[in-house]
Amino acid sequence: MSQAAPAPMDVVQDLIRATEEAKVAIEARSSPRNDTDSETWSSASDIPVVQRRKILAVVSHLSPNGKSEQGW
Repeated sequence: MSQAAPAPMDVVQDLIRATEEAKVAIEARSSPRNDTDSETWSSASDIPVVQRRKILAVVSHLSPNGKSEQGW
């Protein structure tokens, strides 16, 4: 049985620093460009195929005193 992929916000929370806050996170997938382009990849025949996923996030950096915030 395959394990469900973590939610986009959970992935972002695992990557950011304690001084950063994720505001929103969404998952995006691109359409194949042609018939030979695949939405999956695997580096070896014995490794299961993995779905490609891209996560887009809006993250803000909080100043140490908590009075200012910068987004990226």
